[in-house]
Amino acid sequence: VRPPRCKICCRSATPPSRPPLRRFSRCCGGALRRMRLAWTRRRGWTDFLVCSNLLYAVIGGAYAEKGMPFRGALLVASGATSFAYHSSGEQFASTADQVAAMAAFLATAPLLRHVSPAVAATEVVLVTAALYFKYVVQSPSPKGEGYWAPHCAWHLLVAMGQALCVAALPYSELCDCERCPDAN
Repeated sequence: VRPPRCKICCRSATPPSRPPLRRFSRCCGGALRRMRLAWTRRRGWTDFLVCSNLLYAVIGGAYAEKGMPFRGALLVASGATSFAYHSSGEQFASTADQVAAMAAFLATAPLLRHVSPAVAATEVVLVTAALYFKYVVQSPSPKGEGYWAPHCAWHLLVAMGQALCVAALPYSELCDCERCPDAN
């Protein structure tokens, strides 16, 4: 009987004398075992951390329709990287998720000068609540007990803030409100 072969390097994965439990642990530095572990930790479509990222695509489309395709593309990219991060079970694309989220925030924050003071104040409250859930309540480790619910609140509050911002904006980035330096 031939021993099983590694699917990465095609070498014999283990000598026949070894127990089958450690079959792929030494071949290719345990890469196959790590890939299998990562696959078992994946989140499904029904998990709110995964499906909530579809909201960012819808809101990004609204930004594009309002004449701000760059901001819309950044929001869609943020949703896509967050989708990749959470659907992998928080194993891959962590840095890309954080960079895309920060880029989307920095691109949309200056738009608050184009909305009414009441909407801007609501945005500040939503951002403060989101940051509170993200950095105070949430467990620092994705595998910790206090991670899922606060991070779901983070996703929901960010989506609400982005949706409120795009809904309150005029149909052009160059508006004629008195607060804008480029007003006529």
